[in-house]
Amino acid sequence: MQRPRYRHVRAVIVSSTGAGTSKIKVGMGVGKIISFHLRHILRDHTGQEDAFNTVMDRTVIVRATALKDNKASGKVREFGDREKSPTIQINRADLANWVVEEVCSGDPIGGKVVNITGIKAN
Repeated sequence: MQRPRYRHVRAVIVSSTGAGTSKIKVGMGVGKIISFHLRHILRDHTGQEDAFNTVMDRTVIVRATALKDNKASGKVREFGDREKSPTIQINRADLANWVVEEVCSGDPIGGKVVNITGIKAN
């Protein structure tokens, strides 16, 4: 992606909360236990993110909470790397919709990392 002929390429990387500089915070030390059990997966996701550091100006990294296949709520919430996630899961369809909105919004794509989770429908 660094070659001139690929300068038009933009990337959206789907990663995981707990990768890179983010932390899994659930409460009562549960986040540390989850991080320990997922350490190999999180290391892999961090490596995946690091591979795009040189083209970060054209890359969006989205770190999702646990993926689920239940009914989509249509509601998502972004949160910071060191914040406790409002929920622990996001529906795959909700995540896919967020990615499509990000790509098709017309805004410049790149240079940001987003943590995202699903919000329960009322």
